[in-house]
This record gives sequence, structure tokens and C-alpha cells, in this order.
Amino acid sequence: MSPAGPGPCLYLTRGADRSILCLEGPIAILGSAPDCDLVVGADGVSRHHAVVRRGKGGYVLHDFASKRGTFVNGRRVEEHALADGDVIRLGSASLVYAIPTMVDGSL
Repeated sequence: MSPAGPGPCLYLTRGADRSILCLEGPIAILGSAPDCDLVVGADGVSRHHAVVRRGKGGYVLHDFASKRGTFVNGRRVEEHALADGDVIRLGSASLVYAIPTMVDGSL
């Protein structure tokens, strides 16, 4: 069986919409603008709120100097190396960073 996704994913769990963005490229922009890779239509989310960039050790979340800030696991961050299960808050929206696993465990 194939993995649940091509790589780590961001799951929008609270906010106006429910969405999933699986990170495949080197960069993903998060915000309320329609040109964002993950459009987060929730109160307090800036047009271009944050960016996730792929680095040597995994993905790193960067705040775009948003008015209300970017939070990971309840702490305001400017930059944060993401780990499986991290909860990200942008305005009133919550996202979970998760690394999919094999569904049946076989290779």
C-alpha cells in the first residue's frame, strides 16, 4: 500500500474551511489571499501570513511579520522547525503538521 500522502501535510482543523495541504515543493505560502498555497479563511489571518520552507532537516515555518503573529504549540514564533504533531495557529485557525505513515505497515 502507498503512504497516506507524498510527504508531510498541514491539516486545517479549525476555521472557516477544512483543508489539507501536503508539502511537496520547497515552499508553501499560508494566508487568506487566493494566491496562497493554503488559503486560510479565518478571522485574524493576514493575506500572506506565514511560509513553510523545506530545509536540510525538514520543514521550517516562518512568520511573514503578520499583525497577529504565528503560534506553534501555544508559543508565538518567528521561525520554527516543524515536528510531527505540531499545532500551528494563524489568527483563529488551527492547523496540524503531520507526517503520514503507511496504512498497513507493509513495504
